[in-house]
Amino acid sequence: MKTPPVGQQETLLRQISPGGDPVYFDPTRIESPVDKAVFLPSPDDSDGLSVIRNQFRSLARASRRKEKPGAKFHIASINVLELQNTARDAGFSVLSFCVNADAFDADFGEPWAHCTITEINRIDYDGNREAKIRIKEFARLVAKQITALRVISPTHLKDEPGE
Repeated sequence: MKTPPVGQQETLLRQISPGGDPVYFDPTRIESPVDKAVFLPSPDDSDGLSVIRNQFRSLARASRRKEKPGAKFHIASINVLELQNTARDAGFSVLSFCVNADAFDADFGEPWAHCTITEINRIDYDGNREAKIRIKEFARLVAKQITALRVISPTHLKDEPGE
């Protein structure tokens, strides 16, 4: 099956690394248990913020990275339409989603689960003052929407066979 474009009603997942400074996920923080840093582009996100399409990857596999075999991540879930609305509130006219394979997709083939949010990228964040302000506001607004109920703990997930 060829990978279809990202749809407005899709649920996307963003991995949350353990730790962080401040801690990336703390369910006891009432206003926003997820820190905005989770939705800022990392140095590896030159082509856009990495997210996973829920419909094409199990939650157990979405909580892992092939490049870090022993690590398991919390997962924040959010709808594409919510992200589009939040982006407009942060000053973006639209968000673009580029489907591209990660290491799991390379192993399992299409349809690919990995995609990037093109406008939320490290190159603009580092090189364009206005874009950095918009990206930071986007990250703040998205983090504010993610309640503890929208974060899945890897301890609640059963590993895929062979993992």
